[in-house]
Amino acid sequence: MTKSVTFNLLKPLQPPKTAWDKIYDWIVDKARIVVLVTIILIAAAFVAKVVVDTDAKNKNKQIDSLTQRLSFYTAEVEPRLRLLAIKTDSYQKIWNKSSSYSTIIKEIYSYVDNPGADLTIKASDGKVSIFGTEDLTLLRNLEEKLRNSPSFTSVNFGSLSIDGSDVQDAKGEYSVSAVIKDSKRPQI
Repeated sequence: MTKSVTFNLLKPLQPPKTAWDKIYDWIVDKARIVVLVTIILIAAAFVAKVVVDTDAKNKNKQIDSLTQRLSFYTAEVEPRLRLLAIKTDSYQKIWNKSSSYSTIIKEIYSYVDNPGADLTIKASDGKVSIFGTEDLTLLRNLEEKLRNSPSFTSVNFGSLSIDGSDVQDAKGEYSVSAVIKDSKRPQI
């Protein structure tokens, strides 16, 4: 049997594929998806970079705008605010170190039954002194109320003098001193 060899010119014979040919075929056929995904990732990274750069540019503009506004406040308003803060701190220190005698004086006036009484009240250094001219019965009530008050300790009558004309009116000049228990203001 003889074999006949025929040549088909429409379908020529291919030489055997080299390693580079196999790699080319694999890239063109199967790795096309990998290349396409890589190109999409590169495009997405580019878009993200553009978005981030645009956002950073907008933030820089906003920072510049706010810096200009702050520079106005620095020159105009900040010195006044700093002065106000210093004054507030000074006031707070003075307030916390000082005594409050207004409640004590109000309490003493509440004990005086005669609103027209000749009365002088001096409060300092945790002590209160009361000088005046009063009816002796009202003076006894004042003494009793001061001694029973929780605001005072050591209530002493320093002097009581009665003139001849005051004996009939039952009036006398007096001086009372007392120690204030707590004259400090509440802290702020």
